[in-house]
Amino acid sequence: MNDKLARQIQLLVHYDDLEAAKKIAELLETDNTKDYTSHQRLMANLLLDYVNCMTDNTQLVEVVLKAHRALQERLFQLMLKLIEAWSKVSVYDKRNK
Repeated sequence: MNDKLARQIQLLVHYDDLEAAKKIAELLETDNTKDYTSHQRLMANLLLDYVNCMTDNTQLVEVVLKAHRALQERLFQLMLKLIEAWSKVSVYDKRNK
């Protein structure tokens, strides 16, 4: 396991999210590539799983706002890239075509 993934698991444990830490550890055990691309895919899937079941995002917002400012800026840049990519999509849900 690389250092970045190990640090993310430590942060999840620190914030008492043992279920998410366990899920990441299980996914890492089944992921034999362990490359950066699979890490991005893993994090995207965790975020999508989270918003799929999300009822209240207050705690998530609080954790992000307590993070280091540089990390908040990186997260904001990621969100802007995502919004920009969405703006270029002509059909958001192909079921509605």
